[in-house]
Amino acid sequence: MLTLHANPHSPNSRKVHWALEEMGAPYTYQLVDLGKREQKEPPFLKLNPNGRVPVLDDDGFILYESNAILWYLADKLGRGVIVPEDIKERALIDQWMWWQASDFGPATARPWLMMFYSKFGRQLDDKKHKDLVDAAIVPLKILDAHLSDHQFVVGARFSIADIALTEMFGLCDEAGISRNDVPHLNAWHARIAERPAFRKTRAGT
Repeated sequence: MLTLHANPHSPNSRKVHWALEEMGAPYTYQLVDLGKREQKEPPFLKLNPNGRVPVLDDDGFILYESNAILWYLADKLGRGVIVPEDIKERALIDQWMWWQASDFGPATARPWLMMFYSKFGRQLDDKKHKDLVDAAIVPLKILDAHLSDHQFVVGARFSIADIALTEMFGLCDEAGISRNDVPHLNAWHARIAERPAFRKTRAGT
């Protein structure tokens, strides 16, 4: 049985939760209370010494880092569903997922985290926040241009690349990043957000 240790307020947790729902996989959701810092307690640190969600437990096989988990689940349960067999399309999915981790994710997550923590009393550095928001425009424009002639990020079908990038783009509003000048990105996100599995993973968040 698959067990997902996660939190619904974590975009990386939501990636994996969403993928499990897309594949109709049986799993158990183990809530990690980030407010109580359960991710930093010894029982969780035995699963992931970095103290971050999500973590997947597949009958004792422990895996962390959300994109690695996505690939594992896709190859185990979702070939032909959320990843293709074609080697070139798989390489393109990997390309975009690495780009999500190195460029797109940090660009949206950093200003989002500043806004998130400001709700709990941390002083918001307006100048730093503005600089981060301005820096996010470049990767948003890159993805918008790509989606101007693509229905999905790779190939003609939905894949784990769409999952990884959707979650990061979804942070824009809370991060204070304008979406006014990325019409293709907005249209893609609206299509993806109608998927039943996506909607189910938003319940209660």
